[in-house]
Amino acid sequence: MIARCYNPRADHYDRYGGRGIYVSPTWLYYPNFVGDLSTLPGYEQWRANPHLYELDKDHFGGSCYSRETCAFLSHEDNIELTGRPVCLTRVGEATRVFMTAKELARYMGVHLRTVCRWLAHDTSPPNGVSVEYTVGMYRRRLFVDQIADVVNQLRTNPYSRRIIIDSWNVADLPNMALTPCHDHVQFFVADGKLSCQLYQRSADMFLGVPFNIASYALLTHLVAGAAGLDVGDFVHTFGDVHIYQNHFEQVATQLAREVRASPQLVVHTPREDMAYELTDFSVVGYDPHPAIKAPIAV
Repeated sequence: MIARCYNPRADHYDRYGGRGIYVSPTWLYYPNFVGDLSTLPGYEQWRANPHLYELDKDHFGGSCYSRETCAFLSHEDNIELTGRPVCLTRVGEATRVFMTAKELARYMGVHLRTVCRWLAHDTSPPNGVSVEYTVGMYRRRLFVDQIADVVNQLRTNPYSRRIIIDSWNVADLPNMALTPCHDHVQFFVADGKLSCQLYQRSADMFLGVPFNIASYALLTHLVAGAAGLDVGDFVHTFGDVHIYQNHFEQVATQLAREVRASPQLVVHTPREDMAYELTDFSVVGYDPHPAIKAPIAV
């Protein structure tokens, strides 16, 4: 696992480390890795039949080997989960599409390894037959640890323009009680400092936005600590900005108050694995006015 993620000379490095797949910093410490194994899905099956199961991240679709993204899968399940749709074309016939190479092998009555060799162009299929991965079709990933991916990119390619967290999952929107208000975050590095820009489609300026500012400023500090960077700016952009009518009285109270100095967040213990604890922080100079209560408006 470590070799194929970090050693360019290892077998299959081009499919793992060469594609940005990595191992959680926590698992680079062997006792942590061993201690976590028994907590993973499929552990008992692997323990009973270790030659039939393997540790993999594909069940959850992650690009990181970690406690949160791995499971023990049978060899067949692993092949199905990592498989891309495959198309079979025969002379004079319409193209057939199969969701996995295994399905195609079963249809053609050949061994799966034979189909895999055709797809890798190691050997050729029979005359008049073409077997290729499809274009424009993909298997939906069930889970992506976007924060882990962000931290890894900041360590390995900090000047990328693709260091983004996005919660606007179009496929899930119809099933949501409320679609995400703050849905797109981009990180930017300059002069060793990490800045964060948040786009918020809907901004409740009185009740919601202050918490959004605090939470994403905190996230910027946490990610910067994990990536070994200093903290830069937090930039907040909005789509629809509003104050709800049932908040007018509370807003008037807020505007009448004297502005006090902002507190400072101090992170005592930056953690590469993002496994922060409350004792890792302190807030200096926090001198708030009394709380103002208001109903949540949806």
